[in-house]
Amino acid sequence: MHVHLPKPLHGWREFFGEVGIIVLGVLIALGAGQVVESIRERSDARAARENVVNEIEQNLDVFRRREEIQPCIDRRLDEVEQLIRSAPAPLPRPLWIGRPQIFEFYTQRWTTASAGGRTSLLTPEQQFSFALFYSRFSASEQAQDLEQLAWARLRSLEVLPRLDATAAKDMVEALQEARYANWRIRTNGAQAEMLAEKAGYATRDLGLQASARSVCFPLKSTRADAMKIVVARRGPRLGFEP
Repeated sequence: MHVHLPKPLHGWREFFGEVGIIVLGVLIALGAGQVVESIRERSDARAARENVVNEIEQNLDVFRRREEIQPCIDRRLDEVEQLIRSAPAPLPRPLWIGRPQIFEFYTQRWTTASAGGRTSLLTPEQQFSFALFYSRFSASEQAQDLEQLAWARLRSLEVLPRLDATAAKDMVEALQEARYANWRIRTNGAQAEMLAEKAGYATRDLGLQASARSVCFPLKSTRADAMKIVVARRGPRLGFEP
């Protein structure tokens, strides 16, 4: 029994020619789609990188604002140490300790890019570099939390009549915790600045709110006088305590 294959209407040559044209058209369409997708991915990667770099520069400005009050923080810590060393002599009155300002580090753009999968479009080197920056920012926020707790304890000097042995011991511990947190923030800032210089990012004034300077007020300021200065410089803020 013989099986006869059907012949194309216009012959095999024309048939394979038509099939070839169809295949070529499909390949061209697929190739064009890949080109469009590649262009889109490059555009998304560029936009993600620009957004993250802008956010990094914003956080670099946060470190710059911290540096503006850094001399005041260092001086106040030394002054507190002298007060502790003078125990059990009566503490001077009035007595103002203040505290360092809390700065917000921005991570929204990095978080959004990561959640949306856009960071996967970046090169491994870019991903690693950005991760280093944000690890410094996160560590600084954690250090700030520790710092505020330590300074809250140091501010009890404003109301204590004198330092007995127990209070002096607590103040020494709080002072060491404050110094350690201060060192961590300064170290993180220095590391971030070195990374920025290597990557070619700018450390520039982005017009963010000026640093609060309550820790810069004289040690013998009254609370009332300190609050007047804070309100005059920053305006009244509900529930704000310098």
